[in-house]
Amino acid sequence: MVFVQLVDNGMGADSNATVYVATLGSTRARQLSDSCIDCADAPRFSPDGRWIAFQSEQPSAGIFVIRPDGSGLRRICGTPKTGPNCEDNPAWSPDGKRLAFSLYRGGIGIQSITGGRMTRVPGTRHYYGVTGLDWSRRGGQLAFESGYDAVNIIGVDGSHPRRIAGGRTPGALGYGAMGPRFSPDSQRLSFIANDFHALYIYNRVRPRTTTSYPLQVNMPSWWDNQHLFYDTNHGFYVYDLTSGRATWVGPLPDVCKGHGRYCVEFDLQPSGTGTLATN
Repeated sequence: MVFVQLVDNGMGADSNATVYVATLGSTRARQLSDSCIDCADAPRFSPDGRWIAFQSEQPSAGIFVIRPDGSGLRRICGTPKTGPNCEDNPAWSPDGKRLAFSLYRGGIGIQSITGGRMTRVPGTRHYYGVTGLDWSRRGGQLAFESGYDAVNIIGVDGSHPRRIAGGRTPGALGYGAMGPRFSPDSQRLSFIANDFHALYIYNRVRPRTTTSYPLQVNMPSWWDNQHLFYDTNHGFYVYDLTSGRATWVGPLPDVCKGHGRYCVEFDLQPSGTGTLATN
């Protein structure tokens, strides 16, 4: 798994942020990025589990990719100061060859990890504060959180924009929502309430229904089509959608424990590229 460690610098000060990788169930973790003030964010595994994308301002501002063993660091795109204007929230294409990300002045951009011209997803310029971006494994749609804690879906080509939950759109589900993730088969979309006290699963095939699970969760990540990984202050759990039961998997890594230290933005290595077992 990959995650961001935050270290509190005192009241009113921004936290130091660092990207780490660890084996689920282990208390040890490997540092992948330099520690910097309120900068490292949104690490995500590639579909084959061989790369991690994340946003950082060290060694220079932009979106980077790196291997889980810490090798191969390179910048994919930069902020307005280092060009072009990518900002945060990288999401991998199903083939692992491109990244989608939020843009500094609104919208969603897409760029090859080998470089080249960045393109803006049509119809997204008016979306500001895009977070929680995810790319469906069938390749056709993006899910993201935008203003007013709203979860949206839009085609990679800009087609069929739709608000799924939250926000102020009449007819949308009337609660604040965040952290959308597609299931591996793209048939479901998970997201959580903005108070972190409920997990929702939206069935994207007919009949289209939304089921609520009363869990205190932090940005769940799909392991396979029936199991969701999530973390709490007590460690990591796998939730079985069929049985409705959560199983404790392991503790938090040591870097997440202690006064003024905590960890966020966990992402699980995709099923089939790692082992879901306690070490």
